Amino acid sequence: MRKIVIDTLGADQDASVLILGAIAARKQNPEYQLVLVGIKADIEKTLVDNGEKVEDYVIIDSLPLDPSIHDVMAMLRFKGHCSMVDAFDYAKDNDEVAGVVSAGPTGMLLVSSIRHIGLLEGVAFPALAAILLNIKQRNVCLVDCGANIEIREDKLFQFAQLGTALMKSYCGIESPRVGLMNVGKEDTKGDSIRKAAFPIFKQSNLNFIGNIEGSDVFLDKCDVVACDGFSGNLILKNAEAVGLIGMKVAQMNGDEKTANMLYNMFAYNELGGAIVLGAKKVVFKAHGAANSKSIASIIADVVKLDKGNFVTNMAAQLATKAE
Repeated sequence: MRKIVIDTLGADQDASVLILGAIAARKQNPEYQLVLVGIKADIEKTLVDNGEKVEDYVIIDSLPLDPSIHDVMAMLRFKGHCSMVDAFDYAKDNDEVAGVVSAGPTGMLLVSSIRHIGLLEGVAFPALAAILLNIKQRNVCLVDCGANIEIREDKLFQFAQLGTALMKSYCGIESPRVGLMNVGKEDTKGDSIRKAAFPIFKQSNLNFIGNIEGSDVFLDKCDVVACDGFSGNLILKNAEAVGLIGMKVAQMNGDEKTANMLYNMFAYNELGGAIVLGAKKVVFKAHGAANSKSIASIIADVVKLDKGNFVTNMAAQLATKAE
């Protein structure tokens, strides 16, 4: 049986909230067994209180991460055990594990992905991708959205490859449209990195549509947006803020339908999470504000990517070099 590992600690809310999300997800995907990592007594109590059989789950007894381990260097030096490390350890040692979900620190999650699961050939450091909704209610992949701040042109191209694999597996798009984030659409626009990246993209076998601007992300101009993590994170956070402002304005005018639509499009901190690209298993970084609804949604996405052969698609895409 395929398994999905959930780190129940590390989120802003109590572990029971995440466990409730796991319970809801299991009912929708009974063919996957869930592995819950955290304080065993608390996990068992939450399961029993909600009418679940403890034996239907795998439970790994663990502890929260020491709050003093908060910077990247401390994470790199960390040799102890905590729920996130134990979750990745379990995934490493079990071939039947499809993916890992954690709301813990992003840096620790990226380090754990490298150390415990490993990266696909050709990937030096994983990327983070966010799947957004555009004006036509179609998905668009933004990669990178925060893991790689300063990058080279070959890294940008790899982001496009990984994003292409993601959209194939997640949305079933055979040839996703790829756009290179820039300050203008002309071929000669941008800094030295973007200028060097453009011919690599153009000569590749990707469905490259050219440079795009920030305003194009949500206008259904492309399916994959390739950018550095600095720019991607700014786009993500700004879009969320503008969307939530629009939601508040709609609520003030009594337009709950529009408010709900904007919430579903832009409440990134409460809906879903970021996907780690380049790891040998599916890894999701849930937001710190994760709730039961978002955890259930993420687990459903792990199932979708597992059934869509995501890791295999990433490896195949990476094996296809720029021509």
